[in-house]
Amino acid sequence: MLHEPGCIRTALRAAGCKQHHGCRREFTNIAAAKKNAERNALSINFVEQDVFQFLRAAERAEAEYDLIILDPPSFTKGKGGLHDALRGYRELHVRAFKLLSKDGLLATFSCSHHVSEAAFGQTIADALVDARRSARKIRRFDQALDHPVLPTLPETEYFKGFLLEMLPGR
Repeated sequence: MLHEPGCIRTALRAAGCKQHHGCRREFTNIAAAKKNAERNALSINFVEQDVFQFLRAAERAEAEYDLIILDPPSFTKGKGGLHDALRGYRELHVRAFKLLSKDGLLATFSCSHHVSEAAFGQTIADALVDARRSARKIRRFDQALDHPVLPTLPETEYFKGFLLEMLPGR
């Protein structure tokens, strides 16, 4: 799982990553992320900016990434916000897909309980079509054991994620 100590560092180095960028909206989140980066011996350039603005600017600059990790906060706290949450996930993924190299990787996560795994997967598939890209799902991620799923409380099963590899074509 990507949140295990040293796992991100190992994955980034194994992939040959030379530059690392992180985007967070709040300064307090950046401070915590910088501490985690230091603990993992990573040099990451953090930007305090809305991720949608960051991705739009990267697209205008014709940036290209070999690995993008999307791990946003919950996009909705209730059923009433589901439509907007799915629209947000779709835009986020369209922009990320447009920035990935031809054989790039996307690790993407959702911690929104009201967004089912099926809806999240369909939103990703729709974003691939919108971005005119193709990908294959390499791995599915579940929440760690320290976040138990209780069968009688469906809201405890909130975390879902996928690792996608871009495919040639389109």
